[in-house]
Amino acid sequence: MSEAAMKFVSDAAQLFAEYDKLKAKEQGLEKATSDVAKAIGRRKKEQSAMAREAIKLEKQVETPLENYKRRLGEIDNLRKQGLISEESHRRAAVQAWKDSGLAAVQAEKALKQEEAGRVRAAEAEKRQSESARRRARYEEALGRKRKQILAEIETPQDRYNAKMRDLNRLLRTGALTQDQYGAAVRKTK
Repeated sequence: MSEAAMKFVSDAAQLFAEYDKLKAKEQGLEKATSDVAKAIGRRKKEQSAMAREAIKLEKQVETPLENYKRRLGEIDNLRKQGLISEESHRRAAVQAWKDSGLAAVQAEKALKQEEAGRVRAAEAEKRQSESARRRARYEEALGRKRKQILAEIETPQDRYNAKMRDLNRLLRTGALTQDQYGAAVRKTK
């Protein structure tokens, strides 16, 4: 083979080798592009799900006025697209207003009733507490007065009987020995 042919074969081999490298790079890029496209698709699905959750949450916490504005916006879009007539738009707008007005009135009424219930419960608890304190003070005063009166009318025999009851109770419970009990009885006489 001539030198030119050999050079041609060598150049062709190099070209084929470079072609194979480029083809491998292209396949790698295609796989990377495919992986990126899949990741983008997954991310779009996640964002779409998150957007649906956000919309759902916003609807749950929106005020009656926000609800009315949202509904009116939806109704306006339907009219602008020619999907509903002017009359249907008007009736839908009136209904949205009524719905939001009812919701606002009902929510306000429920909040007022709840607050009134809490206030009544707190007042009742306060009255009961004050009444219980007054009753306890009254009973304590009665007890002191009773004790004072009983002490004034107590006879020596009543005092002796009370002392003996106490000594007998202490002996029965083991708080006093027999000797201590005897000494206390002798001293009481």
